Amino acid sequence: MAAGSKYPAKVRAKVRAAYEAGEGSARALSKAHSVPEPTIRFWMKQDKWKKGKLKKVIEKKIADKNISVAAKLGITPERVLKELGLLAFSKLSDYIEVADGGEITVKQFEEMPADGPRVIKKIKENRVIKENADGQSTTVYDKIEIDLYDKLTALDKLGKHLGLFTDNGAGDKPPEPPKEIEVIIRHATERR
Repeated sequence: MAAGSKYPAKVRAKVRAAYEAGEGSARALSKAHSVPEPTIRFWMKQDKWKKGKLKKVIEKKIADKNISVAAKLGITPERVLKELGLLAFSKLSDYIEVADGGEITVKQFEEMPADGPRVIKKIKENRVIKENADGQSTTVYDKIEIDLYDKLTALDKLGKHLGLFTDNGAGDKPPEPPKEIEVIIRHATERR
C-alpha cells in the first residue's frame, strides 16, 4: 500500500492547497489536518508541490489589478520615464536669466519650458527693504531660493532602469550636486 493512500483525495487536496498557500511546513500541516508528517512529505515529493505557489498566483493577480488601475489613471511606464527624464535633464538656465551686468532674475513660469515648473520643488522669497540714514534712497534686497527636485536620484533611477550601471562593489559615487540653488537679486530704487 502506497504511503498516504488511506486518506481520501479531498484531504490530500486540502493539505496541498494549504501548503501552496504558504500556510505552514509539513509539520504544521500534519498537526492542522491530522495527517502524519511522513505522509505529507511523500505527497510533496510525489506531486512536486511548490510552497507558496498559490500566494504567488494571488500576488500576480493583485499586481495585474494594480497595473489596470494605473492604466485607468493614465500612469504608464512611458509617462513615469518621461517625468524622471524631466528631473534628470533639467537645466538651471531654464529657470533663471543672468543679465549683462550680472543681475540674476527668476523667469516667469510662462518663459520656462512647458513642463519646466514640474521640476521645481520650492520657490522661497525673502525681501528686505532698507532706507538710507539720509532718507533719500531705499534699497531693496531680494533673496530667492529655488529648490529643484534631485537630479542625481532621477539619473540613478533612469540609469538602473536602462541597465547602464553595473555594481562592481567599489562603492564609487559621484559627488552630490547642491540641492538648493540660491539666487540673490539686489536692486536699488531711488525714492522720490
